[in-house]
Amino acid sequence: MNWMVVAVLVVCIIFGCIIAVIQASSGKVKKAILSFLLSVISGTIAGLLVHATVNPPSTEPTQSEPPYSTISWTTTYPSQSQSYVWGPWSPWSTDKVEESETREVSEETWHRYKYIDITTSLEPNLPEWTLEKTEVVPSDQYGPWSDWSPDYGNIQEDDNTDVDEPKTQYSYCEVYRVAIDSDWSQYSNWQDGQIDEDYYTDVDQRTVYAYYYFQCPNCGAHMHGWSITCPTWAGGCGKATIPEASWHVLWSTTPHNDANFRDWHGTGYRYAYIDGELVFEWSDGMNSGEATKTQYRCRTRSKETETVEGEWSAWSDTPYYESDSIKVKTQVVYRYRLRSSTIIYHYSRESWTEWNNIEQKDDRYIEHEEKTFYRYRDRQ
Repeated sequence: MNWMVVAVLVVCIIFGCIIAVIQASSGKVKKAILSFLLSVISGTIAGLLVHATVNPPSTEPTQSEPPYSTISWTTTYPSQSQSYVWGPWSPWSTDKVEESETREVSEETWHRYKYIDITTSLEPNLPEWTLEKTEVVPSDQYGPWSDWSPDYGNIQEDDNTDVDEPKTQYSYCEVYRVAIDSDWSQYSNWQDGQIDEDYYTDVDQRTVYAYYYFQCPNCGAHMHGWSITCPTWAGGCGKATIPEASWHVLWSTTPHNDANFRDWHGTGYRYAYIDGELVFEWSDGMNSGEATKTQYRCRTRSKETETVEGEWSAWSDTPYYESDSIKVKTQVVYRYRLRSSTIIYHYSRESWTEWNNIEQKDDRYIEHEEKTFYRYRDRQ
Protein backbone atom coordinates (compact mmCIF):
# COMPACT_ATOMS: atom_id res chain seq x y z
CA MET A 1 0.00 0.00 0.00
CA ASN A 2 1.22 3.50 -0.83
CA TRP A 3 2.71 5.34 2.16
CA MET A 4 0.59 8.45 1.53
CA VAL A 5 -2.57 6.42 1.88
CA VAL A 6 -1.32 5.04 5.20
CA ALA A 7 -0.59 8.55 6.47
CA VAL A 8 -4.11 9.76 5.59
CA LEU A 9 -5.72 6.81 7.41
CA VAL A 10 -3.62 7.39 10.52
CA VAL A 11 -4.60 11.08 10.61
CA CYS A 12 -8.30 10.22 10.23
CA ILE A 13 -8.18 7.72 13.10
CA ILE A 14 -6.49 10.24 15.39
CA PHE A 15 -9.07 12.94 14.63
CA GLY A 16 -11.85 10.50 15.36
CA CYS A 17 -10.36 9.74 18.75
CA ILE A 18 -10.05 13.47 19.56
CA ILE A 19 -13.66 14.16 18.73
CA ALA A 20 -14.84 11.26 20.88
CA VAL A 21 -12.77 12.30 23.91
CA ILE A 22 -13.86 15.91 23.69
CA GLN A 23 -17.47 14.95 23.64
CA ALA A 24 -17.04 12.72 26.74
CA SER A 25 -14.97 15.15 28.83
CA SER A 26 -15.49 18.67 30.21
CA GLY A 27 -13.64 21.72 31.27
CA LYS A 28 -9.95 21.44 32.00
CA VAL A 29 -9.81 17.74 31.17
CA LYS A 30 -10.95 18.40 27.61
CA LYS A 31 -8.29 21.06 27.15
CA ALA A 32 -5.49 18.78 28.46
CA ILE A 33 -6.52 15.85 26.32
CA LEU A 34 -6.87 18.04 23.28
CA SER A 35 -3.40 19.55 23.79
CA PHE A 36 -1.81 16.08 24.15
CA LEU A 37 -3.48 14.64 21.09
CA LEU A 38 -2.52 17.61 18.94
CA SER A 39 1.14 17.08 19.96
CA VAL A 40 0.92 13.38 19.00
CA ILE A 41 -0.68 14.20 15.64
CA SER A 42 1.95 16.84 14.83
CA GLY A 43 4.81 14.48 15.70
CA THR A 44 3.33 11.64 13.66
CA ILE A 45 2.87 13.77 10.56
CA ALA A 46 6.38 15.24 10.88
CA GLY A 47 7.91 11.76 11.19
CA LEU A 48 6.07 10.54 8.11
CA LEU A 49 7.28 13.52 6.09
CA VAL A 50 10.93 13.01 7.15
CA HIS A 51 10.75 9.32 6.26
CA ALA A 52 9.37 10.11 2.81
CA THR A 53 12.13 12.63 2.15
CA VAL A 54 15.11 10.49 3.31
CA ASN A 55 13.88 7.22 1.81
CA PRO A 56 12.04 7.96 -1.41
CA PRO A 57 10.54 4.99 -3.16
CA SER A 58 12.97 3.26 -5.62
CA THR A 59 12.29 3.50 -9.36
CA GLU A 60 15.08 1.07 -10.40
CA PRO A 61 14.13 -2.48 -11.37
CA THR A 62 15.11 -5.28 -9.02
CA GLN A 63 16.57 -8.67 -9.94
CA SER A 64 13.10 -10.07 -10.30
CA GLU A 65 11.91 -7.17 -12.50
CA PRO A 66 10.67 -8.33 -15.88
CA PRO A 67 12.39 -7.09 -19.12
CA TYR A 68 9.77 -4.38 -19.39
CA SER A 69 8.07 -2.13 -16.78
CA THR A 70 4.63 -0.61 -16.27
CA ILE A 71 4.27 3.02 -15.23
CA SER A 72 0.90 4.17 -13.76
CA TRP A 73 -0.31 7.46 -12.54
CA THR A 74 -3.59 8.90 -11.23
CA THR A 75 -4.96 12.35 -12.02
CA THR A 76 -7.02 14.54 -9.74
CA TYR A 77 -10.03 12.69 -11.02
CA PRO A 78 -10.06 9.25 -9.42
CA SER A 79 -12.02 7.78 -12.29
CA GLN A 80 -9.29 8.48 -14.98
CA SER A 81 -6.03 6.29 -15.08
CA GLN A 82 -3.24 5.79 -17.82
CA SER A 83 -0.20 3.29 -18.16
CA TYR A 84 2.41 2.19 -20.80
CA VAL A 85 5.08 -0.59 -21.20
CA TRP A 86 8.79 -0.28 -22.29
CA GLY A 87 9.98 -2.85 -24.84
CA PRO A 88 13.27 -4.81 -24.65
CA TRP A 89 16.64 -3.13 -25.03
CA SER A 90 18.25 -3.20 -28.48
CA PRO A 91 21.78 -4.65 -28.93
CA TRP A 92 24.70 -2.30 -28.25
CA SER A 93 25.88 -0.39 -31.32
CA THR A 94 28.17 2.51 -32.24
CA ASP A 95 25.33 4.10 -34.22
CA LYS A 96 24.11 7.11 -32.26
CA VAL A 97 20.36 7.14 -31.41
CA GLU A 98 18.34 10.22 -30.42
CA GLU A 99 16.11 10.05 -27.35
CA SER A 100 12.43 11.06 -27.54
CA GLU A 101 9.17 10.81 -25.55
CA THR A 102 8.67 7.28 -26.89
CA ARG A 103 12.30 6.12 -26.93
CA GLU A 104 14.72 5.75 -24.04
CA VAL A 105 18.45 5.74 -24.90
CA SER A 106 21.36 4.40 -22.86
CA GLU A 107 25.02 5.03 -23.74
CA GLU A 108 28.36 3.75 -22.39
CA THR A 109 32.04 4.22 -23.15
CA TRP A 110 33.55 0.95 -24.30
CA HIS A 111 37.25 0.04 -24.60
CA ARG A 112 39.55 -2.27 -26.51
CA TYR A 113 43.31 -2.81 -26.13
CA LYS A 114 46.14 -3.89 -28.41
CA TYR A 115 48.69 -6.14 -26.75
CA ILE A 116 51.76 -8.19 -27.61
CA ASP A 117 51.08 -11.89 -27.36
CA ILE A 118 54.08 -14.24 -27.14
CA THR A 119 54.37 -18.00 -27.40
CA THR A 120 56.92 -20.75 -28.02
CA SER A 121 56.69 -23.74 -30.31
CA LEU A 122 58.71 -26.63 -31.66
CA GLU A 123 57.38 -25.84 -35.14
CA PRO A 124 59.70 -23.77 -37.37
CA ASN A 125 56.75 -22.10 -39.08
CA LEU A 126 53.73 -20.93 -37.12
CA PRO A 127 51.01 -19.28 -39.25
CA GLU A 128 50.02 -15.68 -38.32
CA TRP A 129 52.97 -15.40 -35.88
CA THR A 130 56.29 -13.56 -36.27
CA LEU A 131 59.47 -15.48 -35.44
CA GLU A 132 61.50 -13.46 -32.94
CA LYS A 133 64.39 -15.81 -32.14
CA THR A 134 65.50 -19.43 -32.16
CA GLU A 135 66.84 -21.11 -29.07
CA VAL A 136 68.86 -24.33 -29.05
CA VAL A 137 68.51 -26.21 -25.79
CA PRO A 138 71.17 -28.96 -25.45
CA SER A 139 70.63 -32.15 -23.50
CA ASP A 140 72.93 -34.56 -21.66
CA GLN A 141 72.47 -37.28 -24.27
CA TYR A 142 74.25 -37.79 -27.60
CA GLY A 143 72.55 -38.66 -30.83
CA PRO A 144 73.47 -41.63 -33.06
CA TRP A 145 76.94 -42.06 -34.58
CA SER A 146 77.50 -40.87 -38.12
CA ASP A 147 78.67 -43.25 -40.84
CA TRP A 148 82.39 -43.96 -41.13
CA SER A 149 83.88 -41.65 -43.74
CA PRO A 150 87.31 -40.28 -44.75
CA ASP A 151 85.67 -36.84 -45.11
CA TYR A 152 85.24 -36.34 -41.34
CA GLY A 153 88.95 -36.08 -40.51
CA ASN A 154 88.76 -32.32 -39.89
CA ILE A 155 85.95 -32.50 -37.30
CA GLN A 156 87.20 -31.46 -33.86
CA GLU A 157 85.82 -32.68 -30.55
CA ASP A 158 84.13 -30.11 -28.28
CA ASP A 159 81.34 -29.83 -25.70
CA ASN A 160 78.70 -30.75 -28.26
CA THR A 161 80.70 -33.10 -30.51
CA ASP A 162 82.06 -36.53 -29.64
CA VAL A 163 84.68 -37.93 -32.08
CA ASP A 164 85.42 -41.65 -32.20
CA GLU A 165 88.90 -43.16 -32.68
CA PRO A 166 89.78 -43.41 -36.39
CA LYS A 167 90.29 -46.80 -38.02
CA THR A 168 91.79 -48.23 -41.21
CA GLN A 169 89.67 -49.92 -43.84
CA TYR A 170 90.81 -52.20 -46.65
CA SER A 171 89.78 -52.96 -50.21
CA TYR A 172 91.36 -55.47 -52.61
CA CYS A 173 91.17 -56.75 -56.15
CA GLU A 174 92.57 -59.80 -57.92
CA VAL A 175 95.33 -59.29 -60.47
CA TYR A 176 95.56 -61.22 -63.76
CA ARG A 177 98.39 -61.26 -66.31
CA VAL A 178 97.32 -61.94 -69.88
CA ALA A 179 99.09 -61.94 -73.25
CA ILE A 180 97.77 -59.31 -75.60
CA ASP A 181 98.72 -57.88 -78.96
CA SER A 182 100.55 -54.60 -78.84
CA ASP A 183 99.38 -51.62 -80.84
CA TRP A 184 100.54 -51.35 -84.47
CA SER A 185 103.74 -49.40 -84.98
CA GLN A 186 104.05 -46.47 -87.39
CA TYR A 187 104.42 -47.36 -91.09
CA SER A 188 107.96 -47.64 -92.46
CA ASN A 189 109.18 -45.55 -95.43
CA TRP A 190 108.26 -46.68 -98.93
CA GLN A 191 110.72 -49.11 -100.49
CA ASP A 192 111.09 -50.96 -103.76
CA GLY A 193 111.67 -54.42 -102.36
CA GLN A 194 108.67 -56.64 -101.62
CA ILE A 195 107.78 -57.28 -97.93
CA ASP A 196 106.15 -60.50 -96.76
CA GLU A 197 102.97 -60.06 -94.72
CA ASP A 198 102.05 -62.17 -91.63
CA TYR A 199 100.13 -61.86 -88.29
CA TYR A 200 102.67 -59.42 -86.85
CA THR A 201 103.40 -57.54 -90.12
CA ASP A 202 100.89 -55.39 -92.01
CA VAL A 203 102.03 -54.50 -95.58
CA ASP A 204 100.86 -51.56 -97.71
CA GLN A 205 101.78 -51.04 -101.40
CA ARG A 206 101.42 -48.45 -104.18
CA THR A 207 102.26 -47.90 -107.86
CA VAL A 208 104.55 -44.98 -108.71
CA TYR A 209 105.32 -43.37 -112.11
CA ALA A 210 108.70 -42.17 -113.40
CA TYR A 211 109.47 -38.64 -114.63
CA TYR A 212 112.96 -37.28 -115.42
CA TYR A 213 115.01 -34.08 -115.81
CA PHE A 214 118.66 -32.93 -116.19
CA GLN A 215 119.85 -30.16 -113.89
CA CYS A 216 122.24 -27.33 -114.72
CA PRO A 217 125.19 -27.33 -112.30
CA ASN A 218 125.38 -23.54 -112.47
CA CYS A 219 121.80 -22.24 -112.17
CA GLY A 220 119.95 -25.44 -111.22
CA ALA A 221 117.46 -25.17 -114.08
CA HIS A 222 115.68 -28.37 -115.15
CA MET A 223 116.30 -29.26 -118.81
CA HIS A 224 115.23 -31.99 -121.23
CA GLY A 225 118.72 -33.30 -122.23
CA TRP A 226 122.44 -33.39 -121.48
CA SER A 227 125.74 -32.31 -123.20
CA ILE A 228 124.12 -29.00 -124.08
CA THR A 229 124.79 -25.49 -122.88
CA CYS A 230 122.07 -24.47 -120.48
CA PRO A 231 119.80 -22.68 -122.99
CA THR A 232 118.66 -19.18 -122.24
CA TRP A 233 115.58 -19.65 -124.46
CA ALA A 234 114.41 -22.28 -121.97
CA GLY A 235 115.10 -20.03 -118.98
CA GLY A 236 118.65 -21.26 -118.43
CA CYS A 237 121.80 -19.34 -117.63
CA GLY A 238 123.68 -20.06 -120.91
CA LYS A 239 126.95 -20.49 -119.03
CA ALA A 240 127.35 -24.16 -118.16
CA THR A 241 127.21 -27.45 -120.02
CA ILE A 242 124.66 -29.85 -118.58
CA PRO A 243 126.43 -33.17 -117.80
CA GLU A 244 124.92 -36.63 -118.21
CA ALA A 245 125.47 -37.27 -114.56
CA SER A 246 122.88 -34.60 -113.68
CA TRP A 247 120.08 -36.96 -114.66
CA HIS A 248 117.33 -37.25 -112.01
CA VAL A 249 114.24 -39.47 -111.73
CA LEU A 250 111.10 -38.35 -109.86
CA TRP A 251 108.80 -41.16 -108.80
CA SER A 252 105.23 -39.95 -108.18
CA THR A 253 101.83 -41.46 -107.57
CA THR A 254 100.46 -39.20 -110.35
CA PRO A 255 99.79 -41.42 -113.38
CA HIS A 256 101.22 -40.37 -116.75
CA ASN A 257 97.73 -39.90 -118.16
CA ASP A 258 97.01 -37.31 -115.49
CA ALA A 259 100.26 -35.35 -115.89
CA ASN A 260 98.87 -32.71 -118.33
CA PHE A 261 102.02 -32.63 -120.51
CA ARG A 262 102.83 -29.63 -122.76
CA ASP A 263 105.40 -29.05 -125.57
CA TRP A 264 108.84 -27.86 -124.45
CA HIS A 265 109.67 -24.85 -126.64
CA GLY A 266 109.10 -26.71 -129.95
CA THR A 267 111.77 -29.34 -129.20
CA GLY A 268 109.35 -32.30 -129.32
CA TYR A 269 109.91 -33.02 -125.65
CA ARG A 270 106.93 -32.67 -123.32
CA TYR A 271 107.03 -31.31 -119.78
CA ALA A 272 104.73 -31.00 -116.79
CA TYR A 273 104.84 -29.90 -113.15
CA ILE A 274 104.57 -32.97 -110.88
CA ASP A 275 104.59 -32.62 -107.09
CA GLY A 276 105.87 -29.05 -107.59
CA GLU A 277 108.84 -29.98 -109.80
CA LEU A 278 109.38 -29.29 -113.54
CA VAL A 279 109.85 -32.76 -115.10
CA PHE A 280 109.74 -34.35 -118.54
CA GLU A 281 107.79 -37.27 -119.99
CA TRP A 282 109.57 -40.57 -119.68
CA SER A 283 110.98 -41.90 -122.94
CA ASP A 284 113.04 -44.99 -123.69
CA GLY A 285 115.50 -42.99 -125.80
CA MET A 286 116.45 -40.75 -122.92
CA ASN A 287 115.97 -43.16 -120.01
CA SER A 288 116.54 -46.74 -119.09
CA GLY A 289 114.29 -48.89 -116.95
CA GLU A 290 110.58 -49.21 -116.45
CA ALA A 291 108.36 -46.16 -116.30
CA THR A 292 106.33 -47.64 -113.41
CA LYS A 293 107.04 -49.77 -110.36
CA THR A 294 105.46 -51.03 -107.15
CA GLN A 295 106.64 -49.78 -103.76
CA TYR A 296 106.02 -51.29 -100.32
CA ARG A 297 105.86 -50.23 -96.67
CA CYS A 298 104.87 -52.06 -93.48
CA ARG A 299 103.93 -51.74 -89.83
CA THR A 300 104.44 -54.33 -87.10
CA ARG A 301 103.10 -55.45 -83.75
CA SER A 302 104.14 -57.90 -81.04
CA LYS A 303 102.84 -59.98 -78.15
CA GLU A 304 102.87 -58.31 -74.72
CA THR A 305 101.95 -59.32 -71.18
CA GLU A 306 99.41 -57.01 -69.54
CA THR A 307 98.30 -56.86 -65.92
CA VAL A 308 94.51 -56.76 -65.60
CA GLU A 309 92.77 -55.78 -62.36
CA GLY A 310 89.44 -57.24 -61.30
CA GLU A 311 86.69 -55.34 -59.49
CA TRP A 312 87.60 -53.74 -56.18
CA SER A 313 85.87 -55.09 -53.13
CA ALA A 314 83.79 -52.97 -50.73
CA TRP A 315 85.67 -51.26 -47.91
CA SER A 316 86.09 -53.56 -44.93
CA ASP A 317 87.71 -53.60 -41.51
CA THR A 318 89.33 -56.95 -42.41
CA PRO A 319 93.00 -56.42 -43.31
CA TYR A 320 94.35 -57.71 -46.66
CA TYR A 321 97.95 -58.00 -47.82
CA GLU A 322 99.31 -57.55 -51.32
CA SER A 323 100.74 -60.44 -53.34
CA ASP A 324 101.36 -61.38 -56.96
CA SER A 325 97.65 -62.08 -57.35
CA ILE A 326 96.11 -59.45 -55.03
CA LYS A 327 96.34 -55.67 -55.01
CA VAL A 328 95.34 -53.79 -51.83
CA LYS A 329 94.44 -50.18 -51.02
CA THR A 330 93.61 -48.59 -47.62
CA GLN A 331 91.83 -45.55 -46.23
CA VAL A 332 91.52 -44.00 -42.76
CA VAL A 333 87.91 -43.28 -41.76
CA TYR A 334 86.31 -41.23 -38.98
CA ARG A 335 82.92 -40.84 -37.34
CA TYR A 336 81.32 -38.49 -34.82
CA ARG A 337 78.11 -37.85 -32.95
CA LEU A 338 76.45 -34.67 -31.75
CA ARG A 339 74.88 -33.88 -28.44
CA SER A 340 71.14 -33.98 -28.97
CA SER A 341 69.26 -30.73 -28.55
CA THR A 342 65.82 -29.21 -28.92
CA ILE A 343 65.18 -26.16 -31.06
CA ILE A 344 62.61 -23.84 -29.51
CA TYR A 345 61.08 -21.13 -31.69
CA HIS A 346 59.93 -17.91 -30.01
CA TYR A 347 57.02 -16.08 -31.68
CA SER A 348 55.07 -12.87 -31.12
CA ARG A 349 52.03 -11.18 -32.64
CA GLU A 350 49.87 -8.09 -32.03
CA SER A 351 46.25 -8.71 -31.05
CA TRP A 352 43.19 -6.63 -30.08
CA THR A 353 40.82 -7.47 -27.26
CA GLU A 354 37.08 -7.49 -27.85
CA TRP A 355 35.13 -4.26 -27.20
CA ASN A 356 33.75 -4.11 -23.65
CA ASN A 357 32.77 -1.53 -21.05
CA ILE A 358 35.55 -2.40 -18.60
CA GLU A 359 38.58 -0.15 -18.44
CA GLN A 360 41.71 -2.20 -17.74
CA LYS A 361 45.33 -1.62 -16.82
CA ASP A 362 47.93 -4.11 -18.07
CA ASP A 363 51.62 -3.68 -18.99
CA ARG A 364 51.10 -5.82 -22.04
CA TYR A 365 48.76 -3.28 -23.61
CA ILE A 366 50.53 -1.05 -26.14
CA GLU A 367 47.53 0.79 -27.56
CA HIS A 368 44.07 1.79 -26.27
CA GLU A 369 40.93 2.81 -28.15
CA GLU A 370 37.58 4.15 -26.88
CA LYS A 371 34.17 4.33 -28.51
CA THR A 372 30.67 5.31 -27.39
CA PHE A 373 28.13 2.51 -27.69
CA TYR A 374 24.36 3.05 -27.65
CA ARG A 375 21.25 1.02 -26.99
CA TYR A 376 17.60 1.99 -26.83
CA ARG A 377 14.13 0.72 -26.06
CA ASP A 378 10.83 1.98 -27.32
CA ARG A 379 7.57 2.54 -25.48
CA GLN A 380 4.97 -0.06 -26.45
